[in-house]
Amino acid sequence: MMVLALWLQVMGSYTACVLGMGLLTLALTTGSSPVRAADAPQARAETLVEHALQAAAALIAQRPQQREGYIALAKASIHKARESGDDGYYQRAERAIQHVLAQQPDASEALLLLAWTQTGQHQFAAALKTAECLRQRLPNDYQVYGLLGDAHIELGQYEQAASAWQRMIDLRPGPAAYSRVAYLRKLYGDLQGATEMMAMAVRSVSPRDPETYAWLLVQYGDLHFEQGRLKVAEAAYEKARHVFPAYYRAVEAMARIRAAQQRYAEAIKLYRRAINIVPAPDMIASLGDLYHLAGQPEAAEQQYAQVEFIARLDTLNSITYNRQVAHFYADHDRGIDAALDMMERERDNRRDIHTYDTLAWVYYKAGRLNDAQKAMQQALRLGTQDALLWYHAGMIAHGLGELDTAQAQLRRALDINPYFSPLHARRARLTLAKLESTARLQSIPARASHTAGEGS
Repeated sequence: MMVLALWLQVMGSYTACVLGMGLLTLALTTGSSPVRAADAPQARAETLVEHALQAAAALIAQRPQQREGYIALAKASIHKARESGDDGYYQRAERAIQHVLAQQPDASEALLLLAWTQTGQHQFAAALKTAECLRQRLPNDYQVYGLLGDAHIELGQYEQAASAWQRMIDLRPGPAAYSRVAYLRKLYGDLQGATEMMAMAVRSVSPRDPETYAWLLVQYGDLHFEQGRLKVAEAAYEKARHVFPAYYRAVEAMARIRAAQQRYAEAIKLYRRAINIVPAPDMIASLGDLYHLAGQPEAAEQQYAQVEFIARLDTLNSITYNRQVAHFYADHDRGIDAALDMMERERDNRRDIHTYDTLAWVYYKAGRLNDAQKAMQQALRLGTQDALLWYHAGMIAHGLGELDTAQAQLRRALDINPYFSPLHARRARLTLAKLESTARLQSIPARASHTAGEGS
């Protein structure tokens, strides 16, 4: 989740560089790399958080009555959750935080970390409540406004998020604030502004944390990928892999590039590598789709079965994969009733545009086209230039028989990013071609009638 990515701001462990607000260009070619000397270190990237976890455990063993060890354990566990994709580390962090709060309920550092763990576990209303409490105590702490904005953005309260993040950037310009503002600009359809701001975030991040630097590079690459700029995106992803080779999102991003290039065998290898690090359901589903495109239906079905297994675990353990699983069900026309239940409950808890988009897609696959259109209107309310959203909108319009609207929206999706999905981009092109062919055929009698009228 985007808003959790720069947890290091809470730790105060980066050096903020206040930069000019003009366009920054990232040198991402091999000959002009932005990677600095401190970026070394696969070994360092892989062991820093493990060392921090071990050191925290040792500190607790030595001084079990003091809070420092528990705070250190919570910080390291949050970092590990983000690095590994294992939500269990958020629960471990929260247990350590609650130990501190039981002794000192007003400990601000513990409350800051509590808000992070609540956001990581999709407890957005609780995170907002915690952050509001912190604002009363720490009205000039930039970290608090980052947390406030994070909760508001996930709840679909975009004006409040913008206000909080503006206050954050006023108090402490730096990568944590820049990356958030980039995300907000993206949501509002300003892809150029978002890309410029994310470039600033990459340029201003401290080189002391390879994982954070790699995360920012992937976000920067994603902004280019989402605009169909594969070469720039690929260079950013490769740089991220150089900075932090074990970072699963960088590996997965390169898999998306290879899939867009129809180099399916390479994409499959990369997805398998990423899934070996973190078996996230969206990546497993994407691997299944590539097997399908590569003519290996049995291998595809094996991956889809794994996603359904994860969905059952999700239900049992309250893990935060509802939206990904519901999207998978809708994409593959399976488990639609379960997807509806998931997304209607999700909508009750958060009303952000991506929740509405997934809900609209599930409604569409369930044949509830009017409900799908209403949800899609909410998903598009900010003017977000996301090809997948416009593809969904176009297919819903097509189902409703609004053929001119469907043509315009499908064309818009492909104009934004012709590579947005190996499966859906192909379907968008096929559907658009049929619609355009039908429109041409329907226009022939009208032209013939007009010509005959002129002859008489």
